[in-house]
This record gives sequence, C-alpha cells and structure tokens, in this order.
Amino acid sequence: MTNDVFENKKLIILSTLSIFIYFTVGIIFYTQYENFSFLDSMYLITLLLTTVGYGNTVPITKGGKIFTIFYVLCGICFIALSLSILSNYFSNKHERMMIKLLKNNETNLDNSGKSFKHIIIDCIIIFFIIIIVVLFYTLYEDLDIVDAIYMTCISLTTIGFGDIVPTTDGGKIFAIFWILSGTLFFAKIIADYFDYFVNLRQEKIYNNIIKTAIVNYSDLKDFSNNKNTVSRYEFLAGVLVKIGSINRTKIQHIMKQFDNIDQDKNGVLNINDFRKNFPEYAEINQDSLSSSQLSNISEEKSRRELIEIIEIKK
Repeated sequence: MTNDVFENKKLIILSTLSIFIYFTVGIIFYTQYENFSFLDSMYLITLLLTTVGYGNTVPITKGGKIFTIFYVLCGICFIALSLSILSNYFSNKHERMMIKLLKNNETNLDNSGKSFKHIIIDCIIIFFIIIIVVLFYTLYEDLDIVDAIYMTCISLTTIGFGDIVPTTDGGKIFAIFWILSGTLFFAKIIADYFDYFVNLRQEKIYNNIIKTAIVNYSDLKDFSNNKNTVSRYEFLAGVLVKIGSINRTKIQHIMKQFDNIDQDKNGVLNINDFRKNFPEYAEINQDSLSSSQLSNISEEKSRRELIEIIEIKK
C-alpha cells in the first residue's frame, strides 16, 4: 500500500510537471514566433488542451501551423493519459471492493447509492458553474443570455463551434480558468455517471448469481480439491469468476503463491511458513504465543498476503 501511495504521488508530480512544461513551451513559441501576447498564448493553449478550439485565436504562419500540429498531438497524449487514469480508477475501485469482501467477509457490494449522490452533487456544481459563467458574460461582455448559455454549454462539452467567443481580455482571462476547470469537471460527471451504471450492473449480476443459483455444483467442482465437496473459499472463487471479478488464471496464480508459502505442505499456513518466506516474521516467538494466538496470526497474515497478491495490477 505504501508503494501504491508513493507511485500515485510520483504520478501526480510527473503529470503536473508535464503540464507546466507543455504550457511553457507553447507560451515561449507563440509569444516569440507568432508575436502573440502572453494572454493570447495562454488562451490558445487552453483551447488546444481542452479541444474546445473556438478558432478566434489561431496560428498564422506556416511555421506556427507546423508547430501546432505536433503540439496538438502532444495535447492528445494528455487526454489519453486522463483516460488511462480513469480506467485505472475503475479497475482499482473494483479491486478494493473485492479485497474488502475477502478481508471483512462482507457481501454487500452496493455502491450505487453513493454513486448516485455523486452525480447529484456534480450536477449541482456544474449548474452553478454555468450560472456564474453566464452571469459574467452577460454582464461583462453584454452577451444575450441565450447566447451566453449556448456558448457555455458548447464549451463545456468541448464542441467549441466558435461562432460566439470571448472578445475582451477580461473575458479571455476568465475563459482560461473556467474552461480548464469546467471541462475537467464535466468529464468527472461523465465518469461518475458511468460509475453509477457500472455499480448497478455489478449489483444486478451479483444478486442474480446468489439469488437464482446461477453458480451450480458442476461449475464449482472445477474449484474443488477433492471434486466431491465445495469449501467456503472454493465457493467464493467460483462466484468471483462467474461475475467476472477474477479469472481462473489469477486464482491459480494465487493458489500457487499459497503453495509456495506453505513450506510444510500441510494445506494451512502458520507462523513458521511465513517465518521461512518473509524476514519480518523472524522476530515473532512462537513458543511465547498460545495456540489461539498462533491461529489468529496465521489466518491474518495469510489473508494479508493473499490480498496483496490480488492487489497486483493486471
């Protein structure tokens, strides 16, 4: 977990640095080569990065157009990175749900209520963003209220027709901030909306399996050691595979790790098994512990190791 936190912080730092470099390179080029002002350069980069592309500020020279071709392609990489982070978010959330099930022995995986609340909150926030932007441009740039709403919505969705755009320096400065934050937040709404229906779908699949006994005995026999009975954890493995939370290969990998830890090959993990495999267990004195304490330690440590295995990224 500590490594995951460190990697996340490292990713945030690298992403922030990359965005800073991206803006810096663009500002230097457009101010020096195209003779744009600092404001117009920032404004153009914002429109490029968010793919809004109004068209009221564009490169003029051939050199500027060639640079922008490569600059835009680099900007698309940022979008791809965002999609990758979004994909990781759903993957990690799903893994945490499964880990919570294993660790706490819980069966309620319903997060749809929480996701729906997120959507409501997001809609309220985006509504206030629209109101603030519309008020600004109707009061500061004397836009008609319909035109202001139209421009705001077209911009938030990154369509950016360009028929109605900010014309004053103040309007452009305001646009830099609200377009960057607004488009990112609008993307979050889409993510939460998608998350909500994913949770509903997962809940439906899970309930169907449990309530209608889609997992039958013949399915579960594949996960049984003796082919005649199905243990609690073999049933869990069968259900997880059936609902698509994990595949047979991963289960086999986890079981192989269990066999590697099980040094005495007695089918259970105890403190001696962990002491032989992991140095941090060497300090635990088995003689000073009761049998119940040893059992609790064995169960907790084995569960922890199996959970850590499941947490490994695909």
